[in-house]
Amino acid sequence: ARKRNRITLVCNVCKFRKVKCDRGQPCSSCTKYNTSHICAYNKPYYGDASVDVVNVEPDVSQKNSLSESSSVNSAQTASGIVDSPNSGPSSTSTSSTSVSAISANQPAMIGINPVSSPSDTINFFDYPPISTTPDKYEVNHGPFTWHAFLKMDMGLSDLWAFMSTKSQSFHEAKTKFMDCVPPGKNKESSRSFENQSVLNKTPIQVLQRLNIAAKKKFNTSKHNINEGIPLGLNFITDHEYLNNNDIELSSKILTVLPSKRIVWIHINRFFKFIYPYIPFLDETSFKKSIEAIIGPESFTEEKIEGLKIEDNIDYAKLGIMLIILRMSYLSLITNNQEVNEFFLGYDGQKRNTFYKEKQKLTDSELRSLKMLLLNSIGIDVIVLARNCLNKFQLFQKMNLSILQLALFMRIYVFIAPEDSEGPDRNQFQIYNGTLLSMAYSIGLNREPDSFKSVLNDPKENNIRRKIWFHLNYIDLLHGFSSGNPLTTNPIASDVKFPFHEDGNENISFEALDSYTHVAWKFLQPLSTKMRNILNIVGNVSEGVKIIELVEALNDFEIFVATNLGTHISEFIDAFKEDFFNDNFRRVLQVHYYIQVKFFMVSIYHHLFIHYETEKNQELSFFYLKKMLMVLTEEFLPSYYTILEHEHYYFSYSANLFLNPVIESAMHKSNGILFSLIIRMSYTIRAMEGANPSAHVEKMATDESYKSYFDDMSQLQYYLTKCAKLGTLGISKLGNRYLYAWRISKSNLFILRAISSDEFY
Repeated sequence: ARKRNRITLVCNVCKFRKVKCDRGQPCSSCTKYNTSHICAYNKPYYGDASVDVVNVEPDVSQKNSLSESSSVNSAQTASGIVDSPNSGPSSTSTSSTSVSAISANQPAMIGINPVSSPSDTINFFDYPPISTTPDKYEVNHGPFTWHAFLKMDMGLSDLWAFMSTKSQSFHEAKTKFMDCVPPGKNKESSRSFENQSVLNKTPIQVLQRLNIAAKKKFNTSKHNINEGIPLGLNFITDHEYLNNNDIELSSKILTVLPSKRIVWIHINRFFKFIYPYIPFLDETSFKKSIEAIIGPESFTEEKIEGLKIEDNIDYAKLGIMLIILRMSYLSLITNNQEVNEFFLGYDGQKRNTFYKEKQKLTDSELRSLKMLLLNSIGIDVIVLARNCLNKFQLFQKMNLSILQLALFMRIYVFIAPEDSEGPDRNQFQIYNGTLLSMAYSIGLNREPDSFKSVLNDPKENNIRRKIWFHLNYIDLLHGFSSGNPLTTNPIASDVKFPFHEDGNENISFEALDSYTHVAWKFLQPLSTKMRNILNIVGNVSEGVKIIELVEALNDFEIFVATNLGTHISEFIDAFKEDFFNDNFRRVLQVHYYIQVKFFMVSIYHHLFIHYETEKNQELSFFYLKKMLMVLTEEFLPSYYTILEHEHYYFSYSANLFLNPVIESAMHKSNGILFSLIIRMSYTIRAMEGANPSAHVEKMATDESYKSYFDDMSQLQYYLTKCAKLGTLGISKLGNRYLYAWRISKSNLFILRAISSDEFY
């Protein structure tokens, strides 16, 4: 039976909060709780019902001029992507006034996602998901991955076909070239060919420099970074030495460890600046265990003479320490090359000529920063930390310290600048599953207070709770980044959400520990709502009723708006403040906010593709607009501010966790923009090329045709500018991150390709 269009008696926010509503504009409840900016009245919206979904009387004669300038209205060409513009937008079964009324008011779009019919279904898995890598590994790509959208989005599908053809042409040309080369000169000739080809525009230079750096032995008389290697991408010892199994692991660790002063400065920096983002260690107990291995805390320049290894568990502590050293070092590096060079070259004379008033560091702090940057903590410490983890038979023996090491390694892989796969790698599902199995094996899924005879240390119990909920979150994170099934199940745990009380603090700066707990509170209800959406999306065999999806999505959008934020600018404002207050939590939450918003974008993208395929122009345009509001109106103008922010407390340390999230967001943004640019270009070229003389005549005589063409051209121009700006942002991170380098180079190639006649 068809669902009736009942009148909604409460606004979207009051419905979410389950309270009475006086139906004001805005209602008194929204005014009281500072949510009046998203107060709206949602009536059911179906294809054949001309209802007003924001409680505004519609103008029946109103036209959606924006949708007329959108490529989703264009008619079919040979490519199958666009429609003929000659007749203007074609009619659909949906009500333009309803969608237009929503689209006219940006805040009112929060918590409102219309459908064409209550019986509409969508299958998020309607594409070939499995691919094989060149080294013969198989990968299953979920519906929110780049691979899935390349298969499902018509614009990106065309782009992928073009790129594949180009790649094949390159390999064929290389094969022919090598067939003409005399024996013995293949290696040199191959390198010569690659240097003259598209490969010299890829990150091959970075990889070559890394390999060279790996072969250079560490010179103990010169504590400087490898020349020509970006900060953070260097090795400090010999590659063959690291992989020599005849040398004890403890000896290798001693080789890479800096002086006692450097080690302890980095450990203390971790608990002051990085701990709030990954609070999974107890400062007192960890320092005590490290002192037992390397000696008492000391700030002298002397080298650590030996490691006192009592048992294998000490290697877990050492592995964590190595990762901490690396993280602390990376957190010193800014995204601004000029600032990094200033720090490295600081001599006490350049302060006023470059940093001026905004710099909050004293002269002694600047000198200490220079010293820490010059004593680099290279990639090899991570190799050794991984060797520490390999000491344990993970399928047989386990304790909390081993799990902490494995967790810190998982966190590091996500933020690693040397990782060419980036933060969205599919392999995380295997790692997450292993971590969760390890956690179950030591009972992390059970509430410690229920077993006080065994688990009676409040500090350790606090750590256990925090680790358990983080493992659940990274499972969700992988789910909404890739769309793959979740590994966790809430019914298998009775653990309380982490809380702060006297005696369970895990760092000496107790106020910061308290702030961390406050910042985390939203994660519990957020995780529940995200899990609900992912469970709906994950129905592979039957597909999804869109009405069920959008109801969950409406609830989710309102929760995010009321509990986390409505716009990235709120978080940027928090970065500008210079004292502790309630807004401090936003500094710790911004990367969660970005991840959540792009999860929404992935769903909007699927709904856009679905309604475009169904030729429902109004709804496809609606979800296209919701995407663009996030990508171009909210985030694109903010990327550079976020990348170069300097917080009064964290300084540039927050970049360590923000940069990978921004990398991924920029990559997804540009992919969507490329798809839209291709659509625009097909339409424009169809209008110009089908009958050039007729086009010229219509431009001169038909005002509506000319207006439509001009709107399309202008939209294409601005979308291209947005894509270029996004590419510039990625290339800025390319100075530090190999993944960003790869993406920026490929995006530059794509921008040139989709602007050329050859592509079309």
